[in-house]
Amino acid sequence: MFDNIVNELVSRVSTDNLWLKDILKILFANEELKTKFINEIRRSTIIWQITNEALLKSGIKEKCKILAIWDIKYFWDLENKWNKLIKNALGNINTENLTWYDLTSQWSSELRVRLKEYMWMYYNLQLINQNITSNIVLSYWWTDAFVTVLDSIKSFFPKNKINFIFPEASFMANVKIAENILWESSLLKINKPIWNNFFFTKNQFKENTLWIDDINIYYITTVWNPTWQKLDNLNLIEILEYISSQHNSIIILDNVYVGLLRNEISSLMFDKIFSNPNIMKHIIFIESLSKTLGATGIRIWWSWSVNDWYIGEIKKTTILKKAWFSKLLNELGINLLSDLWKIEEFQNLVYDYWSSQRLKFINFIKNNFQCYFDFNNSPEVQDREGIYVFLKVKDWYKIEDIFAETWIIGVWINLSDWLYIRYAFGNVNYY
Repeated sequence: MFDNIVNELVSRVSTDNLWLKDILKILFANEELKTKFINEIRRSTIIWQITNEALLKSGIKEKCKILAIWDIKYFWDLENKWNKLIKNALGNINTENLTWYDLTSQWSSELRVRLKEYMWMYYNLQLINQNITSNIVLSYWWTDAFVTVLDSIKSFFPKNKINFIFPEASFMANVKIAENILWESSLLKINKPIWNNFFFTKNQFKENTLWIDDINIYYITTVWNPTWQKLDNLNLIEILEYISSQHNSIIILDNVYVGLLRNEISSLMFDKIFSNPNIMKHIIFIESLSKTLGATGIRIWWSWSVNDWYIGEIKKTTILKKAWFSKLLNELGINLLSDLWKIEEFQNLVYDYWSSQRLKFINFIKNNFQCYFDFNNSPEVQDREGIYVFLKVKDWYKIEDIFAETWIIGVWINLSDWLYIRYAFGNVNYY
């Protein structure tokens, strides 16, 4: 893909006596890569690929590690268990169900039932005084779901200005999508209030007064990408109560990581929310099998709400802009979720493995590269909870220098109080 860059590096390895850290510094300074790959995750990954290709061609055995992308790769017995789950699901597909076209775009009621049953693994849905099965709308991937929701909100309120309010430690790819759909002037970033809070507070909302006739979208990631902190349930309910008191507010809850928590923790986060009809009518939930089931190659995402008006408009947008949800994915999802006991058993093994990688990584960093990071001002790394490690860089170091010295590439994130690095653990067995 970048043969010219690789060949130049190989030539310089012999003439300039370059080493791995020198190559990384050169690539992070490369203007061509900065221009082509604005997204930090993609640029980090491309630099990793170029670096290791140049090292291989130069006869250098050392390699740098990549902890930037959250793709999935299973190892050892987990791989065997995953293969068995998928092969069984594929083998049970009813091919007769792949031959017709759903002109009304009503989607599979059976898959929606299965997804609701799946959500019981991390929610206490009996607290919702409504059958939400018919209010589940399927999507192919997060971008598809997110764009559909934003397009639908625009159709709700064609004459109103729409503001998009988000904490600065949000998944920036979604923020950039919102900017593209709603325009830059519609975005309002809320800085982290204190050193150990990457969310925002009720008082910060009051300080950022918005026009009364505007529609305000609050984009909230309850279990974080990038920080992997989960919101304190009391703080979350206080904020959602305040937002819901404003008649012109819509809440998008990005819950794609909630299912990675232990059931007793994830249920507690939402018990008071599910029991509050006034809050619930303001919320559009976004969920995913890609994250909770560790199935990034199976693109099944869904949005849902108890607000029939919201869901009605989302369905209209979906019918207008999409032919239908994939019949093949529909059948695969139904069969894959047919035995939730096996799914839960598999997921627990996967989450524990990811947790061990994170804990071993943080010990490795503390033992070898502690000088680069401010651990006191970084989110604590705990057992089981998460797929990321989010570390604050000490304020006299550059990101590219840390990547070069550690030989580990992550994703750099610039917050109001300084630079951070997010490391991801979905596809590694380094530690």
